[in-house]
Amino acid sequence: MGKNGELLVVLAVAALLVWFVPVAVHADVSKNEVEVQSFRLSVRPDADTTSVPIRDAKVNVYGIGTVTGKTTLLTTVVSDSVGKISNLKLKSDEEFDQIRFQYYFGNDERGYVIKQTDYHYNVNHTRTIPDNRVINGNWTSSFSGDNGTPSFYYYLTMLNSVYDDVYGNQVEAVEAASSYIDTSQISFKPIDLIYDTTIDQSGNSFNRNGKGDVIRSVICVNTDNITDWDLTNAVTHEWAHWNMYRATGMPGGEYSSHYTYNANPEVSYKEGWAIFQRHRYSCGLTNEFTNDTQVQNDARLFGTSTNFTVKGALYDIYDINYDDYAQLENDSFDIYQLFVGDEATLSRKNLVSEGLMYSLMVNSRATTFEGFYQYLIQNYLSGTDNQVLKAELVKAMAVNGIDENGNFMLKG
Repeated sequence: MGKNGELLVVLAVAALLVWFVPVAVHADVSKNEVEVQSFRLSVRPDADTTSVPIRDAKVNVYGIGTVTGKTTLLTTVVSDSVGKISNLKLKSDEEFDQIRFQYYFGNDERGYVIKQTDYHYNVNHTRTIPDNRVINGNWTSSFSGDNGTPSFYYYLTMLNSVYDDVYGNQVEAVEAASSYIDTSQISFKPIDLIYDTTIDQSGNSFNRNGKGDVIRSVICVNTDNITDWDLTNAVTHEWAHWNMYRATGMPGGEYSSHYTYNANPEVSYKEGWAIFQRHRYSCGLTNEFTNDTQVQNDARLFGTSTNFTVKGALYDIYDINYDDYAQLENDSFDIYQLFVGDEATLSRKNLVSEGLMYSLMVNSRATTFEGFYQYLIQNYLSGTDNQVLKAELVKAMAVNGIDENGNFMLKG
């Protein structure tokens, strides 16, 4: 072969290498990787209903190879406050051409929405990966299956959002109060919510010994609750029971109604605390003022060991003298004034005051309202500098028929 022939062979080999090697490497890498710039999944039952994102929720991300038949877990993350996951560069040893996002209704920090079989509800959204291997967008879907209808999955999404808000508000309140009261004994632990049409009970409940196949403490939310208002009332009330149980170890106790006399004052305290927390969160100060004279105007409640009596007394410790709102109150005691005293917005005072009340509940380890009241008096109002505020507190309790020692004035 001549020089020209040798040159042609060399050039042909070189051309083959230039064409083959880069393409092979590029194809191998791209089929094993994906970038999730932004992904948000929202749920709606039908096209006429505003969708709700699955926020602050555990998300498993899978790579699926439709050719190989293999599914690989790429990562587990938690969606943000608007239901989004973002800035993920994911890689697998296996090639995959689809990506699946598996959203749960909850997370490890606060707990999940589950069935009484302990099945953790979840939904899956699968997409084919585009040629550029980049996922970026917001998607809305309806879901149904063996575990529920499209409406049921929509309610699950709403319940997840409500629980996230309630949990976050309590954590934020304690943090806001931490500059004014000892919060070192406070911790938050997760508890799951059972939302299951197969549960045979008429209302909501905190079950410290479990329910169905769930043998740990759990909250049951009746599936008749389908509005934001009803779900919020259910979660705030039962979650308050859970937190008080962790702080005091108080057992359960039966009662006929929130108006009826309880021979055991522990029942009045634990139920009164849960009602107070529900009203505080759901109603706020403005709406609650309509009930501010409830106890003294109802002979069933005034000075008697009832759930509503304790709720009224707790609210009169908590509620805030703030501009025009002060004119609507029937007492002048102000928990914010006692611990803080400076000026702030109404929303800030609300938040700090709730953190103070929660901290007093935990730190006192009280099992009756009398114990809660005595802890407040002895630790924060016994000094000579606080006698004016102490007198205002005594007056506020008298409005509810509770004496200066924190006892109910009547026996029922």
